[in-house]
Amino acid sequence: MSTPISLVEALAGAELATVLCERARIAIDAGSAGEGRALFERAHELAPGLVDPVVGLGSLSLHAGDPAAAERWFRRALELEHLAGVAVRIAAEAAEGMQLAGVDAAVVVEVVAHVEGDNLEDQ
Repeated sequence: MSTPISLVEALAGAELATVLCERARIAIDAGSAGEGRALFERAHELAPGLVDPVVGLGSLSLHAGDPAAAERWFRRALELEHLAGVAVRIAAEAAEGMQLAGVDAAVVVEVVAHVEGDNLEDQ
């Protein structure tokens, strides 16, 4: 039986995935597409909902002459973008409900800013 991942672990994984994506781009710019692919793959394992590694893997597939794989990766990126947009709408609705319930406005702003910030980072 596996242990459920905590929110802190998920956030740490997403932060590490973002760093790995940056390292992947640096490796690719330096001429090491294989290292870049490995870094994007690890980032995707850590944060499967993050768009950046998915787009990176799609681009690498396209440049490697595998348009079918590139299309799959890019379609997945579009799905993730759609989900991110849905998350922003849900956060806005949750914020409205929290305000109606008397939750401190600063908490509401922090929640919405966090979700919107994640959405903007993914683009």
